[in-house]
Amino acid sequence: MIKTAYDYRLGTRKLPTATVLDKVLVAPRLWIRWQINYLLGAPAILGIAIYYAHYLGFDTLVDV
Repeated sequence: MIKTAYDYRLGTRKLPTATVLDKVLVAPRLWIRWQINYLLGAPAILGIAIYYAHYLGFDTLVDV
């Protein structure tokens, strides 16, 4: 959510608000942008988690 807000605040993404339809579609557009940012960040988080689990040892995590 922070990345999405940062994109709009910085001005790299603009929300069109010229017509009533544009204003109605603001929430779906924000949701879609958040989903895209989430999916782009998920592989990095998953990679870090797998690397950390490998560092600790997978057996250590399974034996909890």
